[in-house]
Amino acid sequence: MVHITASCLGRSRHADKYWGRQQIFRLTAHYFGRKRNCYTIAVRYAQKALQHAMRGRRDKKKVMRQLWHIRLNAACIEHGIGAKDFFEALSRLNIHLDRNMLVTLAVYEPRTFESLVEISKRYWTQQGITVEGLKQPVGILTRGML
Repeated sequence: MVHITASCLGRSRHADKYWGRQQIFRLTAHYFGRKRNCYTIAVRYAQKALQHAMRGRRDKKKVMRQLWHIRLNAACIEHGIGAKDFFEALSRLNIHLDRNMLVTLAVYEPRTFESLVEISKRYWTQQGITVEGLKQPVGILTRGML
């Protein structure tokens, strides 16, 4: 049987100020000075920290979307097709891969990504549309050159 000290025995988990204060102090335990010891100051810093955390979760989604966009554009340019043409061909061929999966393929499975690019190029040639080969910038080494 678990023995509880006399001070905690009288404090049940009902609406007691002690437990609310303890929660705030747990949130601010890593701060320095009065930010962690004084309740009214700790409340302000805990609320601000939670606001920053919420903003960070929202901003992370935007940053990841931008990163996927940049990586996919770079991978498509490396293989000589525009990103819009690549996505359009994949959607018309009923190849349903989201941007995250395409980026994963481009980074970790370059041959698989290259085969997807070739499939999309073949689709455009069958439609009678020539995909313009994008010229590489001078002085840039790509995986295809190695």
